Amino acid sequence: MTKDEAKETEAKLRSPDEICDAAGFVVENQLPWSPLAPTKHVLTQLRRSAGSKRSRDQLDLTAAVDLISKGKFLTRIARRWRRVWGHDLLVLEDRARRLVPYSRDQDYVTESLAKIYPDSGFRVARLQEGQADFEYRVPASCLHREYEIPSPSTLVLALTDLGCLSKNITESNTIDVWIKLGRDLRDNGNQALALVPCHPDRIHRELAQLWQVIPWEYDGNLTDPCKRVSSWRNFQVGV
Repeated sequence: MTKDEAKETEAKLRSPDEICDAAGFVVENQLPWSPLAPTKHVLTQLRRSAGSKRSRDQLDLTAAVDLISKGKFLTRIARRWRRVWGHDLLVLEDRARRLVPYSRDQDYVTESLAKIYPDSGFRVARLQEGQADFEYRVPASCLHREYEIPSPSTLVLALTDLGCLSKNITESNTIDVWIKLGRDLRDNGNQALALVPCHPDRIHRELAQLWQVIPWEYDGNLTDPCKRVSSWRNFQVGV
């Protein structure tokens, strides 16, 4: 395509405001958006699923007092244990067309995690509708690099339905894609989590073995995707 053709094509494209005006959408009437789950709930779910035991410098006074009360000598210093996350996280965003109602929820979770993890240990890759491979979004230094399997110590979190909400095999990012990726991560020694916007019972059996499935909804009343679409399209048509 020549520069003149590119300019002509660009001139024909409508801006988001023009599209809204043509469709009769009144942006001012947009209903308040609320996430599938608040940040605190999501992080708690992830900590429960992804935490690993590590020693802490703080003394376990309760255990020490218990030993002394039983007349036993403290042959070693009792210390507390806590569940902590690793230092590296890879977030995989599934942007299949059927998941458009959840795209803002994905951004919400990604932005929340970016505030917790250090820049050196936080990466985000996205799988667009119709694409065969993930593309890095964060950090900027990885934007033009090909996607590669992360180091074994990296925790992997997928924001996806694992293909289980797809209605036919012609759709993108389907079950087979996530089965292959899950196998690759398992063989590489990565812990793989999937935050899903559907009931865990809908997840394919092999996927449930490869991915640690975490329900996204806050109140346990997992939203039907059709209902979620209705709430996402929260514009009122002007008269």
